[in-house]
Amino acid sequence: MSMMLFRIPAIALALAVSAGLRNACAADDPSPKLATDARYKTAQAHIKAKEFSAAMPVLATLQADYPSEPDVFSLMGFSLRKSGRYSEALTLYGQALMLDPRHLGANEYLGELYAETGKLDLAKERLAVLEAACGKSCEEREDLAKAIAAAEKK
Repeated sequence: MSMMLFRIPAIALALAVSAGLRNACAADDPSPKLATDARYKTAQAHIKAKEFSAAMPVLATLQADYPSEPDVFSLMGFSLRKSGRYSEALTLYGQALMLDPRHLGANEYLGELYAETGKLDLAKERLAVLEAACGKSCEEREDLAKAIAAAEKK
């Protein structure tokens, strides 16, 4: 993975903090139009069933139709990461965070990627972003904290 790919999240972090993230309680709800798109529901069903390779082409069509929707980029990044395609996932998480630096899912998933790849300092940065966004009790923050703890035990 190139160093440039690791710079994208740092830029997103700076944007998030400057956007007043500390007072945010952002929900990762997709736009109403995306939420009712049958393809989005299909992609979510594939992801829930751990059929990541089946979700990716559906998400690719959604990316074309919803180029400003961070949920699509975050889910595509998630599917890529779960398929072992870390570099591509990193790029997609960066795109999601450029669209919405407060996106809880993208911040969690990016932190998990970092934990899985041994970049615990960067994973902890994502944890701090989540804590600023939603406190210590939101699901995304708790999931990332568990991933970091598991990575530290390895």
